[in-house]
Amino acid sequence: MYPLPTTNLGHTESPGLPFGEREDGEPAHHEPELQGLRLEAPAVGEGTGDELDLDSCAPPPWLRRRSGAHGGRGGWNSGIDAIFRGIKRTFNMKISSLCVQYIRKGGTERDCDALYSLTPRLLSLHRTLRHFICPGAASLVLLSTTLPAVAAPAITQAAPFTAADGARPQGSLTAGAGGLFYGTTTQGGPSNRGSVFTFNSNTNQISASAFFTLADGTIPLGSLTAGAGGLFYGTTEQGGPSNSGSVFTFNSLTNQISASAFFTGVNGSLPRGSLTAGAGGLFYGTTAGGGSANLGSVFTFDSNTNQISTAASFTVVANGVFPQGSLTAGANGLFYGTTPQGGSSGFGSVFTFNSITNQISTAASFTGANGANPKGSLTAGANGLFYGTTETGSGLAGAGSVFTFDSLTNQISAAAFFTAADGANPQGNLTAGDGGLFYGTNVNGGSSGNGTVFTFNSINNQISSPVSLTGTTGAFPFGSLTAGASGLFYGTAQRGGSGNLNRGTVFTFDSGQSVPGVPGPLPILGAGIAFGASRKLRKRIKLAKT
Repeated sequence: MYPLPTTNLGHTESPGLPFGEREDGEPAHHEPELQGLRLEAPAVGEGTGDELDLDSCAPPPWLRRRSGAHGGRGGWNSGIDAIFRGIKRTFNMKISSLCVQYIRKGGTERDCDALYSLTPRLLSLHRTLRHFICPGAASLVLLSTTLPAVAAPAITQAAPFTAADGARPQGSLTAGAGGLFYGTTTQGGPSNRGSVFTFNSNTNQISASAFFTLADGTIPLGSLTAGAGGLFYGTTEQGGPSNSGSVFTFNSLTNQISASAFFTGVNGSLPRGSLTAGAGGLFYGTTAGGGSANLGSVFTFDSNTNQISTAASFTVVANGVFPQGSLTAGANGLFYGTTPQGGSSGFGSVFTFNSITNQISTAASFTGANGANPKGSLTAGANGLFYGTTETGSGLAGAGSVFTFDSLTNQISAAAFFTAADGANPQGNLTAGDGGLFYGTNVNGGSSGNGTVFTFNSINNQISSPVSLTGTTGAFPFGSLTAGASGLFYGTAQRGGSGNLNRGTVFTFDSGQSVPGVPGPLPILGAGIAFGASRKLRKRIKLAKT
């Protein structure tokens, strides 16, 4: 082990080469921020304020410059200086401190992790450095940099709905080209049957593109699904000849809605989710009613022929009934979905639909202890896991849960339950972010009772950083968040908005995870090493290791 100095030794002149001295013996002309690099000497994870000059500490052997012609003891390998100059320049940031901490050989990963204080986006770089240095004897970390600050998560009202736009959006936004997002409202328009609208994220403006009529269908609850040639596909819960709903097409080039096909009850009724794209122009969806037992169905819509076909019906309450969410594509022709009712305990189920055999199978049932009454869809994760939310459950006050479904073992596990502070009763899906994070919305709860946006960490199974909607920013977000650029997510709220319009809003959620202008960790490390490993320095590094 290497001893850890604990006193402030101040600056000590050394007859050896200063840190980073030129080979010709002339003093190195350090940039100001790299002069007098300091070592803090606290216990791991805790600062004591004791500081000493870097050149006063004995480095481990493999980071040591060999004593030579200049005499004196061996100091820090000047190649390390050059490498971190390269990293500094690649970041275009100011390194104000280079802290080298000694820990015992065999120190735990937790001890090493406690040293890393840069932003989450750089964590993988730190781990790369840790595995390079920590296992031997020491751990190295860059501190006190001037990287852009990571903001706390925040919600901002992007635009309120007006009478001209429609009202009461319930689905999520669908990303288009050029910063445009497309969505639907359940009310508004000349017939008060809803609209398709566009939201321009560059100007924060909502524009009604088209309004629904009874002939098209009415009350679109789900989101739009992008097709080819500027077409989007969606469903309405009601309308049509049987008032059982429709599949419609929206042409974003002409701003026209066309009813493509109608539900009759036999082929399903009351579709509430979105369509999921398959192969060959097929789309898959669910209905909350209709089918052979009037317990709901899985249907296909062929965009080539504009025909709806019942693929399979829910027939046994014990297997789950009345699906409201969308289907999520898996492997080998399988799709996964949820039902809010039925199942072995009556709290809903996760089911699979085999698009090759057109068969529905109950994969697992909710028990209440692992959540109850899922309204949204599943979000695919890694290693066969899917993530979702339940509206209620046996957590505190029955506010709902985040759950995982393992498609390899067909098991549901409650990952986390919502508390009053987190918000309550999620209806939408989880949206994947970076680093194992997922983002979602709660319809109720929060500081104003208008709902929240929350973060779920799939690594430690914790719900955190809930941000409340205020009424002005919106209220009662039923839909899911849609990822945009630079760490922003976009969502809709069914009520609220500025000016007491209370027709709903489009809002933005800044996750606080974006660090603009910082490249990925491997390019940074590689560029730094490439900068430092000049022919002149390679010779010195070689000497230092001999």
